[in-house]
Amino acid sequence: MNAHFKDSQSSSPMSVRAQIEAFKLEQSSHSDRIAHAKMLFDTEGPTNEVVDRVREIAGSFGWFGEKLRDRTRCILANVYAERGDWIGAYRALGSVRGRGWPMVVQYGSTACLAALHELGYAAVPVIAECARLMPIGDRRMLELQQLLSDRSKTIAVVGNSPVQIGRGAGAEIDAHDIVIRFNNFSEDDRFTVDYGRKTTIWARSGGHIDVWRRPPGGFEFVLFSGADRRYHGAQAWDVLETERAGGRAAFVPTRIFVELVKALDRVPSAGLLILHWLRKIRGPLAAGGVSYYGFKLTDQNDGTNRHYFANPTQAKGRHDWDAEAAYLATVILG
Repeated sequence: MNAHFKDSQSSSPMSVRAQIEAFKLEQSSHSDRIAHAKMLFDTEGPTNEVVDRVREIAGSFGWFGEKLRDRTRCILANVYAERGDWIGAYRALGSVRGRGWPMVVQYGSTACLAALHELGYAAVPVIAECARLMPIGDRRMLELQQLLSDRSKTIAVVGNSPVQIGRGAGAEIDAHDIVIRFNNFSEDDRFTVDYGRKTTIWARSGGHIDVWRRPPGGFEFVLFSGADRRYHGAQAWDVLETERAGGRAAFVPTRIFVELVKALDRVPSAGLLILHWLRKIRGPLAAGGVSYYGFKLTDQNDGTNRHYFANPTQAKGRHDWDAEAAYLATVILG
């Protein structure tokens, strides 16, 4: 599963590899430097090269970019935290700690804050809460992996494309043992005949800007998409909120996300990421009891988000839908 799907003629944004190669530290704005450091960490993981490059970016701001340098050092600390190097995370924060905890709490990952707690820095309640969350998250990950690996259970993965309208598959979807839905899926009676109502796992992106709030306790798991949000999510209040409200937060392993990024040379959609992960767990989907609905992917090539429950809206343009459709057809379904 190491095929590389990159369309040089695509109108989608510059590929991940092209962004990395085009970045010139001395010619970039301060905000671009921070964005590049975060992109490196998210798409390549906590590698030695990422440590070196993020450290270089953090050292490039000078005295007049003190706050921006501190934000980048928080990213570096998050990299060390995912490597399991707590001392490295503590040292990376350096002068940031000397200016108080607000910056660390705002930009440090759950794992980074947990590392500080284990090293004896628990003056802020949220740091102690993050420390409690990490072993709970590990247990949730194991439980989710066991659930998804149980081949006696059928799985329906339900995307939000309007392609499913008129197919009347709602009852078929709900008959599966496990039903996975995404972000702002609708339970409105108008759509249940085609999309069903049952939801076992709510897969959602981080933050609350574009994702509707739902009672998290109504799902067996709330699965945060993207690289493992415990390590890659700065100020992950949504994860803490999920657990506080009785939900069970779970995460996609960073290695699974990075693997798909490298195959596509783009940041993948949550839907393709979950299908890719299930393919890794169960092998060929049909033989593994996995069905998918509401996926077309290429219906968003005109730069719009198309969801069955809402009018089309302008897309952010992060995904290469042609590459995703090709990967789905030739690798995931192959």
